[in-house]
Amino acid sequence: MPAFSALPRAFFERPPATVARDLLGRYANDRDEDAFGLLVDRHGPLVWGVCRRALPDADAEDVYQEVFARAYTHLG
Repeated sequence: MPAFSALPRAFFERPPATVARDLLGRYANDRDEDAFGLLVDRHGPLVWGVCRRALPDADAEDVYQEVFARAYTHLG
């Protein structure tokens, strides 16, 4: 296993727009649909898991959709 000092510096630098804050900014400021899609891809499973654990199935689906529908319409 290589020492950390042997790894290239780029390995430790985050790629642009990979942080949720950056994606939120891209969607809120520029209405970047791809950024919103990445947010849903990234955070959808977590939101779905919380909904499924906290609510009956039919309600979980409704709340899951509502979370992202409200985010889509109210960001910015």
